Amino acid sequence: MRTNCKSLDVKEPIKSWYGRRSEKGRSLLVFLPMGRNQVKINQQIYRDKVLIPGLIPWARHTFGSDRWTFQQDSAPSHRAIGTQNWLKANVPVLIDRDMWPLSSPNLNPRDSRRWKVEALKASLTREWNCLSDDVFRAACAWFRKRLKLVVKAKGGFIPSD
Repeated sequence: MRTNCKSLDVKEPIKSWYGRRSEKGRSLLVFLPMGRNQVKINQQIYRDKVLIPGLIPWARHTFGSDRWTFQQDSAPSHRAIGTQNWLKANVPVLIDRDMWPLSSPNLNPRDSRRWKVEALKASLTREWNCLSDDVFRAACAWFRKRLKLVVKAKGGFIPSD
């Protein structure tokens, strides 16, 4: 465990947060605030506030010219045709909306629930920064195993480990 971890002083609640991880490392977290003027996270907001400023710079830094695969859950902004087209044009390998089950608790690497706790943002950032790379390598290995089991079950239910 890292001992030099710092947390952020955060005052506003959040609507959603996004982070990318791989065997090679993790991205910074991207937070989308919740407030009086909150808007639905549509495909344009997802691309402009999450993918373009977060995913692409992180992927270039992490993978360089190596090929990498992008996968996401089936939230409406993720499965929107505009988002899928943008991803097909900007990532080397995409597990697209037609390849991903609409609702698969077996393959959700991160349970994405909406939180209304002010301290969550700071806690997530602190913990995210404190996780060792070994944790992410193990999670990626576990996920590959689960993915193979789901393919073997033709998308059907598989028991938890």
